[in-house]
Amino acid sequence: MDTSYIVNGDWSPSSGERGSRMLLEWHPETDAVFVSNDQMALGAMKVAQKMGRRIPQDLAIVGYDNIPESPYFSPALSTVYQDIAELGCQGVQQLLAMINNGNDTLIPAMVLQPELIVRESSATIT
Repeated sequence: MDTSYIVNGDWSPSSGERGSRMLLEWHPETDAVFVSNDQMALGAMKVAQKMGRRIPQDLAIVGYDNIPESPYFSPALSTVYQDIAELGCQGVQQLLAMINNGNDTLIPAMVLQPELIVRESSATIT
């Protein structure tokens, strides 16, 4: 795997901006990015536009979290939604089951199905 396509950030818009600038300078042929959260995706969108990239025609961008502001970005941000409240509820239920059963064995990993919300940042609108 070519790790030069992976850029670390700190979950802030400014780190999304820095990381995307580095990625697009290292790999100008890049035509899509998946960003670890919507805040960093906002920074990625800003730097892409400053560099003359049209979103999504030249560069598709997808974030993660589906923060309430995502549909209001320009263009509206495609994102992955994970129901964090449901994840927390499932975790508490598993913890209570372990406590009530006197069991200290870890329960196998739980997987909740994420949802891809496609908006303007990754789909060409006709």
